[in-house]
Amino acid sequence: MGPILFSSKRSLFGVTIFIFLGITFVSGSHFRGGVITWRPASNIPPVSGTFPTVLFNYRVAFRTSFSSDHSCNQQTINSGAVNPGEGSLECDNGCTTLNDDFDYRCTDFSTEGDWTTGLGDSAFTPTSNVFEVFYEGRNWIRLANGGNGPWIIRSRVDLTPRADNGLINSSPTTSNMPIVRIQQNCPTTLIIPVADADGDVVRCRYAVSSGDECGTICGQLDATLDEVTCTLEWTPTETGLFGVAIQIEDFVDASSTTPLSGIPLQFLFEVFEGNGTCGEAPVFLPVVLPGQSCIAVRPGGTFTTRIEAEVSDPSRSITSINTVSPIGLTTTAVQPVTGSDVRYFVDVIFTSPSTLQQQEIFCFVAVDSGGLTSEQRCIFLVTSTLPPVPLSATVDGSNLLTITVDTAITRPETSRFIRIVSASNQQTLFTFDTSSATDVRFPVIDTTVQIQLP
Repeated sequence: MGPILFSSKRSLFGVTIFIFLGITFVSGSHFRGGVITWRPASNIPPVSGTFPTVLFNYRVAFRTSFSSDHSCNQQTINSGAVNPGEGSLECDNGCTTLNDDFDYRCTDFSTEGDWTTGLGDSAFTPTSNVFEVFYEGRNWIRLANGGNGPWIIRSRVDLTPRADNGLINSSPTTSNMPIVRIQQNCPTTLIIPVADADGDVVRCRYAVSSGDECGTICGQLDATLDEVTCTLEWTPTETGLFGVAIQIEDFVDASSTTPLSGIPLQFLFEVFEGNGTCGEAPVFLPVVLPGQSCIAVRPGGTFTTRIEAEVSDPSRSITSINTVSPIGLTTTAVQPVTGSDVRYFVDVIFTSPSTLQQQEIFCFVAVDSGGLTSEQRCIFLVTSTLPPVPLSATVDGSNLLTITVDTAITRPETSRFIRIVSASNQQTLFTFDTSSATDVRFPVIDTTVQIQLP
């Protein structure tokens, strides 16, 4: 039996905080969406009369051709070069002193999509527990659902010690491709990847103008949003670019209606008129990790995997695997699978640069030579010095696999996967959804999980 990759509620949620932003205070049509997330430098409440430092990490995304300041290629990524940023992160509704410029380190780019994205960070010590941060500017590219007006993305911070555990909350985290391409009249499902460092219940809703959350794209998309699963379903009938504005909130439990915090996620849908049927888009092969997979990586450790995609017609090829990556992740060039005229792959290598417990989100899509794209798939990469650490794994005569770890684990509320792979070739043998699979059991002894193998 090969290595076992597993997760528990404790290990699923790291503390990495991303901001996925555009550019501010420069007139143009370069904004490609954003997300602001945050966490306290320490979740232990400070002494009375003082306030904890808040750590903001951000991801910027915008049109590459807008300015040479925002050019990015593989050499830029490999060098770790820092590009000059535009605009500032500001605060209001309980705060007036935040006005931080930001630069960014390019992590990903798309030549055919004409976008660049990168990461940066900022720290801020407020003078109150409750306030909001925002990022605004102009303009969106001309959109089919909101013109080319200004944008704003807004996050709510609350540093008041939580009523349930006395600690300071951290916001949820998320990520997404800056532009998601959809063929006209083709049903599309987009799962928004969300996680929470505190293990809170996370829900998604459309942003609203009453909270100054979404600029000119409030309420302009007719896609169905499942607020519990954070899933968008849409069959677009018109072509063009459509802005999407989502607010992601965390709650103490499933019955709560009062959010602990809120973060924005904004991006673009690009709907194009295709020449073929909906089923002609590239597809990922079974070797590829399922969406929402959670992979544990020790600090300074390395994780490798392969992304394989198949085109529907040998006359086409996979031209790129577009990614939104954490720092420390690289991919090889697209290569054909030996012996196949329809399959292509890239190898992914992630070396955790952090010595802290963190969770990164890695999203990817396959693009073929006809401009068709696969589903977006996102996985979680957790850097953790904390348990659970596997102590043993045994299989009895009835093929019941029992895994024992060094701390208590419970069944997660959302999809998290145990993947069993071959030690010889790293091929996935079995994948189990621990949140719902009937052949995955969590016995009374809460340091074990049992899986009935086929």
